Amino acid sequence: MIVLNEVLYAEEWLEKDVPWKKAGHVLHYVAKYYFYKGYSKDDVREKLNEYMLRHFEGYNKVLDRELVDKAIASAKGRPMVELDGVCITKAEVEKIQALEGKQMQRLMFTMLCLAKYHIAVNEKCNYWITEDTADIFRMANVSVNEKKQNEMICELHNLGFIGFASLKKIDNLNIHVLIAEPDSPHEIFVDDFENAGILWSQYCGKEYIKCDCCGKMVARTGRRQKYCRKCAKNVNIEKTAQNRKMFDL
Repeated sequence: MIVLNEVLYAEEWLEKDVPWKKAGHVLHYVAKYYFYKGYSKDDVREKLNEYMLRHFEGYNKVLDRELVDKAIASAKGRPMVELDGVCITKAEVEKIQALEGKQMQRLMFTMLCLAKYHIAVNEKCNYWITEDTADIFRMANVSVNEKKQNEMICELHNLGFIGFASLKKIDNLNIHVLIAEPDSPHEIFVDDFENAGILWSQYCGKEYIKCDCCGKMVARTGRRQKYCRKCAKNVNIEKTAQNRKMFDL
């Protein structure tokens, strides 16, 4: 998950309860936030314990000490990221448009967005990306099996769009994006990495709507469309139940 403004993200979590599956993730950002605010390591530990006792049911600071230790270790010495987004340039867009197939274009656009994010955070990264392959394809809105994923990545490599640290195997931890043209005029501003592929499709002219219920971005299929398919079904079931109650009355 790409968090553009980690300060705001941590502050939002400080007001909410923590689900078990996200406990480690949330504590990492909350720990970074307290280090950012100037707290010592011991003070950060105390703050994290106070936070978990308030917002995590059943938390035990002795039994769950390892959770806090990991958060502190991963957060200490790492600066907070505060970005509005990243810019994709006209020359970069033209290179992506030269690819055959919308899926390939969405994948390359997403990889470029991630590379731009990493270099904004750390100039020394030189457009390398570290995200898991499954996450990259999810953000690109490209749903294919693992074999097809590898084929698409290999094709981008053969075309010279990306490179690998080792040619002996594909390693999603060290993909080098090679199409950056930062000096070209800005063309697309990206501030939602979870929907990077959809943003590219919108740029290419496809219409999307944001579901009024779940917030998911889905392709527009009707002029009055408000919901994704799943939420539309649930809304219809709820309306039917309400109508039956009114009829029974």
